[in-house]
Amino acid sequence: MHVFFSRTRWLSIFAVLTMLSAAVPAQKPKTQEQDEDFARSVKEWTTRPEFISPLVDHLPRVPGIPSPKDVLGHHIGAPGKLTYHGEAVAYYRALAAKTPRVKVFSIGTTDEGRECVVVAVASEESIRNIDQYRRYLAQLADPRGITDEQARDVIAKAKPIYHVMGGLHSGETGPPEMLMELAYRLAVEDSPLINQIRENVIVTITPVAEPDGRDRY
Repeated sequence: MHVFFSRTRWLSIFAVLTMLSAAVPAQKPKTQEQDEDFARSVKEWTTRPEFISPLVDHLPRVPGIPSPKDVLGHHIGAPGKLTYHGEAVAYYRALAAKTPRVKVFSIGTTDEGRECVVVAVASEESIRNIDQYRRYLAQLADPRGITDEQARDVIAKAKPIYHVMGGLHSGETGPPEMLMELAYRLAVEDSPLINQIRENVIVTITPVAEPDGRDRY
């Protein structure tokens, strides 16, 4: 059930991201090395073809950039495997250390002292200029300080930020797992769909909204 839940949640996220970027067909990368163990394992765990999608039945391998298994020791969705909040944060930091397409922001701590983070994934240019893109959207947020002409100019330069949050309730185990794979896939996959998303949208992720409850669960 955990594997099924994690992978079906992909469909709604990719649908929104595709609308925000551009309508392109979902295609498996033709030139990237693929993780054969991942493909074989996911096919086994999901058990039936209607429980899987061509968007997520494969996983690229990119030399020097860690997949979730490289850090956690298992593929996302492996039966009987859940990650603690700190392990998830460690994965995002490991990913950010190896690719300029990912950046981790520390935003404080919980009542029990666990670090809260937001992870941004986008093109290298978008991550490099993320503060400017945030300023553009802040200008659009308050129409009292901007004319229609100025707004059109900002819209032409801005990029939408699409925020994904996992683990709002401690018993919702699937999303915090799936989001690690989403971040990796958005950072490394070389397919028309992912390339369009990466170039035109900035994806930000709250890995676990309630870290204390997650770890207790």
